[in-house]
Amino acid sequence: MRKIVVFGGSFNPPTLAHERLLKAAMEGVGAELGVFVPSNGAYVTKKMAKTDWPSEVLPEQTRAAMLRAMCAGDDGLAVDEGEYAYAGTSGNSIDTMNRIRARYPEAEQLYFLFGGDKLGTFTKWKTFREFCEAYRIIVFRWDGFDPEHEIEHTKAPREVRDAFVILSAPDGIGGISSTAVRDAVRRGDGETAGSMLRPEVYALLSGSPIRRETAVTSFRGKYAFLSNFYAADVVFEGMTYPNSEAAFQAAKCLDPEDRIPFTETKNPTLAKRMGRKVSLRPDWEYVKLGIMERIVRAKFAAHPELAERLAATGDLPLAEGNGWHDTFWGVDAKTGKGENHLGEILMKVREECGGGGSVPMPESAVRPVTPVRESVKQAAPRSDEEKPAVPEENRAAAVREEPEKVSWPGRILRHPVFGEGRITAVTGEGLFRIVEVEFPSVGTKRLGLAWVEKNCAVTEE
Repeated sequence: MRKIVVFGGSFNPPTLAHERLLKAAMEGVGAELGVFVPSNGAYVTKKMAKTDWPSEVLPEQTRAAMLRAMCAGDDGLAVDEGEYAYAGTSGNSIDTMNRIRARYPEAEQLYFLFGGDKLGTFTKWKTFREFCEAYRIIVFRWDGFDPEHEIEHTKAPREVRDAFVILSAPDGIGGISSTAVRDAVRRGDGETAGSMLRPEVYALLSGSPIRRETAVTSFRGKYAFLSNFYAADVVFEGMTYPNSEAAFQAAKCLDPEDRIPFTETKNPTLAKRMGRKVSLRPDWEYVKLGIMERIVRAKFAAHPELAERLAATGDLPLAEGNGWHDTFWGVDAKTGKGENHLGEILMKVREECGGGGSVPMPESAVRPVTPVRESVKQAAPRSDEEKPAVPEENRAAAVREEPEKVSWPGRILRHPVFGEGRITAVTGEGLFRIVEVEFPSVGTKRLGLAWVEKNCAVTEE
């Protein structure tokens, strides 16, 4: 790698103009890599304080996620978040360039992409001359603005003229700016805002401080990732499921063997139907809220890109408005009634991801929420009278204590169908322990501990 162009700025939010400017600069000097460096929150807050809309500051993680979305799939573009660790609000550009030079020691020359309108302030930097000696500065020529004239007629930049590279601005970026995007979003003109941004960036903009939305009331379209039906692998109690719905429905079964079909069912609608036919664990009504929270948390922990999108919803209330009359997990779109437990869980997890946390649904989004029944407690009932009836044949399984610690890895398991195999691991807890076995004939299989104890023999060799 011989040349790198560094483009620093607020990127509040990053637009198509930013992308095109960086690529034009790279092409103009023959650079192999372009690096976006977003300014820290303190700097952007200070800058926005001078506007009529000082609160419209996108969080650092949101701006970084937007830039990464913009760079996705392009090996010639990258994002450096080093300025987020800087405590000040200005004057650290040379530190940024020095850091990037250390990060890419193979680079022969680093260029700093600079806005021509900032030439006057640039010369006032304490590190101005040191900066010009170490790096080259790219400035674009616009209609009505000639940076060469300003450089030649101003003493400080004229003395370091060789440090500047003047290029013509690319076509098609007139009128595109972060300010124009914010204005469009504020007036509810999503079409105009979207035309200035990459679709992935526009999706992340929803729920930010720059918005008109009052709530997320549907987990479809750009918010489909909030749904349990969204295709995102989830590992729950030792098994991997293709989506959260499959994991949740499988959790209705106490026997791990009964959960296996759910690991192979990619269609969440089918998984939901299958869940209606299983032998329901007797304590289901008392544990399902806790199970749902664990599954949702596992989903976003395993998929950081989804966690970023969840956090990017900011402090918007989240509720799965639906037409299938689910008033426990969501809100009935027709009546506006519902307990919205899934939404509450998502907002709780969002807060853990750095988002705005849990807030009530505003009246402007849905009609006042009226619970259709008392929320089911996650804790066990406090008295025998409150406990659910447990069939006698299931009582032993329901109260069974956790098995003694299993130390089987390395032993031989004899399966009635697969033959002999070597145990490689035992995962999970209590009733949900899974035995992983490597069979020479069929490869690795994951078997429920309860089933293994009943149907297989385990020996040292």
